[in-house]
Amino acid sequence: MRRYLMDEKDTIAVGVCLGKHLEPPMVIALRGDLGAGKTTLTKGIAAALGVQDMVTSPTFSLLNIYYGRVEVAHIDAYRLRTSDEGYDAGLEEYLPGMGITIIEWPESVSPLLPREFLEVRLSYLDNRPGREIVVISHGGIYDRVEKELEVNCS
Repeated sequence: MRRYLMDEKDTIAVGVCLGKHLEPPMVIALRGDLGAGKTTLTKGIAAALGVQDMVTSPTFSLLNIYYGRVEVAHIDAYRLRTSDEGYDAGLEEYLPGMGITIIEWPESVSPLLPREFLEVRLSYLDNRPGREIVVISHGGIYDRVEKELEVNCS
C-alpha cells in the first residue's frame, strides 16, 4: 500500500485502519526520519486496538506497554546502537510477543526482528507538505494484512 498523508489527522486515521487488521502476535516495524509520523501512526493503531491511555514516544524509556483488547508493546530503538543492546534490554521477548509489537527505528536491532513482519515506511515528500506511507509485507499472515490495507485504507 502506498498513500499520501496530508496531516496528523490523516496519519492517525491510517493507523486506525491498520490497527483494525492486526491480530496477535504481530510485529510492525516503523521506518522513517525524525518527525515523519511514526509515533502518530502508533497512536492510531493503539486506538483501534482499544488502548485508552495516551500513547507517547518511548525514546527515553525504550519500551511502553499499553493494554486494550490486546497488549501493545511500543519500542523505540533509536538510542540502541547494536542488536546486542536490544538483547540486553530484553526486547526479543516482544519480537513477537503476546500481542502487537510496534518498533520504531528497527534498523539498529534488525537481527531481533522475526522472519515475517509488516514494514511501514513514512517519508517526507519533496516540495510538498505531508508524508508518504508505504506498507510492505515480509511474508506469512502479513501478506493478508497488506492486501486488506490496499483495499480498505487507500
